[in-house]
Amino acid sequence: MILSTIILLLLIVSIIRGYRNGLLSMIITGVTFLVSYFGAKFLAPIIGDWLTNFFPEINHGTTISGAVLASLNLNQFFYRGLAFTSCFIILMIVIRLLLRRLKWLAKLPILGTIDRWIGAILDFIICYVIIFILLMVFQLCPVGWWQVQLANSEIAQLMIKETPFLTQTLINFLG
Repeated sequence: MILSTIILLLLIVSIIRGYRNGLLSMIITGVTFLVSYFGAKFLAPIIGDWLTNFFPEINHGTTISGAVLASLNLNQFFYRGLAFTSCFIILMIVIRLLLRRLKWLAKLPILGTIDRWIGAILDFIICYVIIFILLMVFQLCPVGWWQVQLANSEIAQLMIKETPFLTQTLINFLG
């Protein structure tokens, strides 16, 4: 019963959030994230190497456990990580500011309504798939309380058993 309530609440909240934000906002957020990620991934080695040469070494006297970490150049690793994080945040802010100017499109009467309903449907689908994946993965969890909740949740059982396409896709992806 608890699990069914949580799943229902998550799905309802996803519909409301998707309707409020709309499709255009979801697209803007997705594009912003992807461009920022790939931009930071491209710029991080360049800026990180520059920082490595510009600043002094930071790993004097640092003890490292693990063969993988011990084999790394810690200065390069640190400065590239710092560069990636900085570039990602800066690109997210700049691109979001630029793309925010397109939000007036979502306020047009007909386009705005369509945008909101498609956003609600898409956010519901995304939330459903995430819940489905979590249920599929955590149904293997050997905790007794969880197994009882999963077995007694009609919604969880319906999601797991009545969506064979998602089940097969997940098995093919993970297997």
